[in-house]
Amino acid sequence: GTRSILKAERLVLNAMQRMSAIATKTRSYVKVLEGTGTRLLDTRKTTPGIRALEKCLRKDMAMDLPLLIFTDLDGTLLDHHTYSFRGAAETLRRLREHAVPLVLASSKTRAEIGRLQERLGLNEPFISENGGGIFFPAGHFLQDTAGCTRFNGCRGIVFGKSYAAVRSFFVRLRRKYGIRGFGDMTVAEIMRYTDLSREEAELAAQRDFSEPFLFLAEERPDEMAREAAALGMAVTRGGRFYHLMGAGQD
Repeated sequence: GTRSILKAERLVLNAMQRMSAIATKTRSYVKVLEGTGTRLLDTRKTTPGIRALEKCLRKDMAMDLPLLIFTDLDGTLLDHHTYSFRGAAETLRRLREHAVPLVLASSKTRAEIGRLQERLGLNEPFISENGGGIFFPAGHFLQDTAGCTRFNGCRGIVFGKSYAAVRSFFVRLRRKYGIRGFGDMTVAEIMRYTDLSREEAELAAQRDFSEPFLFLAEERPDEMAREAAALGMAVTRGGRFYHLMGAGQD
């Protein structure tokens, strides 16, 4: 009857609106990427029951642009224990061979990633300290991207709170939670906790947006996270340390 027709019509209209929105949004992303040598491939965010249709729309709208790869570092590109990238050497060689940009995204500092990029022969933008900032090598064609400014001698887009602000909050909580951060440690202590070389530990201590820390006694991360959230901060856990940072940067 009439009710069934109206139900079916509403379902079809909703589906058409969703598909149209996906196609329009995908095309807008492609438009932004034009001329950058970057390829929009796919997304894991799809709707149960209509995944194939949504992926088809994305594929049709994405055109045929080159590939771009993002990777974490510790435990991904780098061995979790030795920090070596030997296991990824063949993949890195193939990426260079095919001129595929590799974007590093890590909890490591801007100084650490900059040095690693030199070792890897990379000259691409990178993301430091859990999304605290995106930084561009000197002369990179994206260094004049909207929102990009000078930051401690380089070009970047900042999303995180300053390290001074993070440390100020950290110091207020230090005694209450029994925590010790990189800002409290000597280089030798950072070396002991991380197994980094002295040079690497010195780079790890050059923080811009976040404070790695350890609980010295009972761990109360959830309680600390709630207190941090009330003041626009966040607590996350990495492979070796907890991290205090501005909320939303990751």
